[in-house]
Amino acid sequence: MPDWARLKLSQMKPHSSANEREQTPKYSGYSFLENGRYKAGVGLYSEKEVMEYVELQKPYQHRIMICDRDDFNVLEVIKGEMIHPSKEDLEAFLSEQEQSGNSMRMNQ
Repeated sequence: MPDWARLKLSQMKPHSSANEREQTPKYSGYSFLENGRYKAGVGLYSEKEVMEYVELQKPYQHRIMICDRDDFNVLEVIKGEMIHPSKEDLEAFLSEQEQSGNSMRMNQ
């Protein structure tokens, strides 16, 4: 796939992204080509949307980075492999979130 097509694809949001209740995205999704080029971030409104965006982009993008509203990196994938947070940290975090009922807020 040519670079221009991957850059255009990076702006696509998951089908479930129609969230009319939220006015401000909780996260921004960025997809990078191998040479570092990227387009503006995509607003993502929920943790589910974040994961769907990552799965949508993973086969095509070199690097995917998700940032929270404060611009902290909360999730990063390079060449299809999650590098931040680590698998262990993510499992511990998700387990903690299930117990407390909170939304996603990873290492800052």
